[in-house]
Amino acid sequence: MSFLASLEGSAIAVLIRETMWTYPGIISVHAIGMAIVVGIGLVFALRALGLGGRIPISSMDPLLKLAWIGVGLNVCSGLLLFIADARKFLTMPTFQIKLALLVAATIVFVMLVRRLEANRSGNDKALAMISLVLWLGAITAGRLTAYIK
Repeated sequence: MSFLASLEGSAIAVLIRETMWTYPGIISVHAIGMAIVVGIGLVFALRALGLGGRIPISSMDPLLKLAWIGVGLNVCSGLLLFIADARKFLTMPTFQIKLALLVAATIVFVMLVRRLEANRSGNDKALAMISLVLWLGAITAGRLTAYIK
C-alpha cells in the first residue's frame, strides 16, 4: 500500500470523507483562512498601488500577524482536505497549479511587504499587480479542483 493510499485509509481521512458535517466544516475553515490571507494581501496591494498612501505601513503590522494565522488555518485545513483524497489531488493539474500559485503569491506578498516597510520605491506597483493576479489565480484553481477531476 502506498503512502498516499495509507493516508486515505487513515481514520481521520475516513472521518472527513464519511461524516456529514466534517468535510463542509473543514472547507469552511479553509475558505475563512483564505479570505483572511487574500483580504490582507489585497489591503497591502492596494496600499502599494497608492490607495491609503497616508496610512503608515507600521500601523498595518497587526494585519501581518492575522495573515499568518490565516495561513496556519489554510495549511491545517488544506492538509486535512488533502488526506481525504490524496491520490486524486496529487494527480490533478488544477491542484498542482493552485499549490504553485500559492507559493508564488506568498513569496510576492512577502517581497511586497518588505519593500513597503523599507519605504523603497520602484516596482511596488508591479509587485502589487502580480500579487493580485497570483491570488486570483490560486483561488480560481482551488475552486476548479471541485469540478475538474
